[in-house]
Amino acid sequence: MRHKSTFVSAALIAALIAAAPASAQTAIGDLNASREITIEGRVTDVFGNKFVLEDDSGRVLVETGPAWWRSTEVSVDENLTVIGEPGASRTFDAFKIRHGDGREIVIREPNMPPPWAGQESREGRAVDDDTDRRLQRRADTDDQRQIDAALSRGIDLKKITEDAGYVFGYDVDRKKNHYEVEAYSADGVEVELHIDFTGNIRRIAMDDPTYDQAGLRQIVENAGYQWRGDVDRKKKHYEVEAVNRYGERVELHVDYSGEIYKEKWD
Repeated sequence: MRHKSTFVSAALIAALIAAAPASAQTAIGDLNASREITIEGRVTDVFGNKFVLEDDSGRVLVETGPAWWRSTEVSVDENLTVIGEPGASRTFDAFKIRHGDGREIVIREPNMPPPWAGQESREGRAVDDDTDRRLQRRADTDDQRQIDAALSRGIDLKKITEDAGYVFGYDVDRKKNHYEVEAYSADGVEVELHIDFTGNIRRIAMDDPTYDQAGLRQIVENAGYQWRGDVDRKKKHYEVEAVNRYGERVELHVDYSGEIYKEKWD
């Protein structure tokens, strides 16, 4: 399974107040809209195909869809204009990115389902029919009800899973803001995909750890944090104490696949 790092912070948006009209630039700290708006700022961190954009009012994690759909080619310290809308968990879903040199990258059309939800991943692979039937027989009535309900909303959990290169496990749990879907990687490792209600895979979790403390320290320091050495192992993740680039003491949640998926003040 390919390693991806993810950054989600409860402090990304300083305040949530009324949004400006669609054509006006909006301060990052003032995001509170469900329509197309424009933000501008400096890139402070890049996590795979996601990046953190900062202006004088705050920071926000910009979501751009999977890398196999479209590469954003964003660099730290670059100034960008991003057109999109606020997403779940204090993120910003990009529709279009405008670089300082005038280059524009169109990610998706507004008010439409994500196009990558129905496309074949470059890393996707066909699922063996016998394997698919065997896994499908395991699905109980509630699992199938959740799968059918998601499909009726235009979210094909099985296809999204397979397009991302995993085998769909037919074990689905609906949470407040996402579905938790059992799946299997190409090498047979069981994972849990968190698929939000727009069809995006927000997180890939594992049941068994793949990193020791030395590996965790490398992950934390490579992401730009200062290691504080206090690690608490939970059921599906580690809680690691660190210091972020702003000198703030924080607690990082690192899942067993090595993804930093949450940062909160300690």
